[in-house]
Amino acid sequence: MRAIFYACILPFFLVLQGCSTFFSTYSEVLSTKRHINPVKYDPIAYAKFKQLFVSVGEVVYLDGTPSQSLSGQNLAYRWSILQRPVNSSAALIQTTHPGKMKLLIDQEGDYKIRLVVSDGEFDSRPFDLFYSTDKNSLDRVRIVAIGDAGTGSPQQRYVGQAIGSVCAEQSCDFVIGMGDNIYSSGPSSVQDQQFEDKFEKVYRGLSLPFFMVLGNHDSSGLFAGDGGFNARGQIEVEYSEHSEIWAMPDRFYQVAAPLKGVDPRNVPNANSQPLVELFALDSTPLTSAPDLVPRYRINLYSKNMGNWLSAGLHNSAAQWKLAYAHHPYISNGKHGNAGNYDSVGDYAEKLKKYMPQLNKYLFQRVAGSYYRDFFDQHMCGDLDMYLAGHDHNMQWLAPTEQCGKTHFVISGAGAKSNRINKADRNLAYWQCSETIGFFLLDIIADQMTVSIYKVDSGNGEYQLAYQARFSQRNPNEVELLQGGMDRCASI
Repeated sequence: MRAIFYACILPFFLVLQGCSTFFSTYSEVLSTKRHINPVKYDPIAYAKFKQLFVSVGEVVYLDGTPSQSLSGQNLAYRWSILQRPVNSSAALIQTTHPGKMKLLIDQEGDYKIRLVVSDGEFDSRPFDLFYSTDKNSLDRVRIVAIGDAGTGSPQQRYVGQAIGSVCAEQSCDFVIGMGDNIYSSGPSSVQDQQFEDKFEKVYRGLSLPFFMVLGNHDSSGLFAGDGGFNARGQIEVEYSEHSEIWAMPDRFYQVAAPLKGVDPRNVPNANSQPLVELFALDSTPLTSAPDLVPRYRINLYSKNMGNWLSAGLHNSAAQWKLAYAHHPYISNGKHGNAGNYDSVGDYAEKLKKYMPQLNKYLFQRVAGSYYRDFFDQHMCGDLDMYLAGHDHNMQWLAPTEQCGKTHFVISGAGAKSNRINKADRNLAYWQCSETIGFFLLDIIADQMTVSIYKVDSGNGEYQLAYQARFSQRNPNEVELLQGGMDRCASI
């Protein structure tokens, strides 16, 4: 009922907020960074399985038919071998379709193939494929995923120390932070001491870039966590210029891995032929209290972010496509699935005929209905994995029937923990209540290994609680490597 109470009084207080000196405090960050409309490349070359681990004698099938012409023109395919081992006579063999080729791996070593498509007027950007008999020649990306961490508590430090120990052995590439970076109400300026106490002191020694997104607590307005004042969140974007490890180039942005370029923390999408591309999203304006600032109003914001995301997914040359934000699409935790966060959707259904406008402009957004629709339109089935926080526990949830191959991860236990209140709401590979910890994603070729680490909130000791892997060839088949549900104290 508290959610309904806030929902009823928030509109009146938000009007007062717009007239206050509180609003004018953030005029500087509001004036920065204008939105630029993205462009979809046309035509676009794309082939399945950009990188593969292969064996001598193996026949590799190259499939470039996912290439597209947005104008509907027939495509011409140009395949070429850029690299092959010494003494190799490997050649591309055409099949019944010009977009499909075969390649016999006849020697140990590396093979690099390029695909360019043409619509008769324009050529696409090149799309490069790389196959090797040596796994060490292939790209490998290791990503730590944490969320809801910014407390400055001993528990946050314990998780940070555990990440440091694991990454010393595993050679992690970077960390993604799924929002609620500064509890409980976000920062007041880029000089706010909270950045030092709740981030820098904890993670500075890791020497890894942290690619952050915003949560509802980072954009607090009247109440801690209401998410109704997104100008506050913009401070965290600006803070990137004041830190050596914090990275938030914009409110939504791309990370192309392996990281390349002279300044990958501030320009994380420099790699034009990545193995993995991550799309960092700002879910708060679509899920929280209404914001009076025009640029953050839900229709405009969802349109701008949706256009950017659709163009990014279309243009991406990555084999793996992941996205992360603060708010989950599905969750077995107390916040629940988008469309019924905190059971607000149930209340909204009962009240909509009495308060139709309030239902439309407030209840449906805080219930996550608009974010659910945004996800269905732009991400469902197009991602290999979607990661979020918001619920303070750890869950690896199976792909849904609607979204096909997309796996779902909740990693919101970077400093806090709470219970999973409905363990059977969604099918889970692994989930755990009341424990802090983090995920480690290890990606090479067409395989991802998911490792989940629990950290003792009392003494900081950590353990590998669960480890499994899956392949893009069979995304719904998960192979258990270590651990199980018995490694979780309670559900």
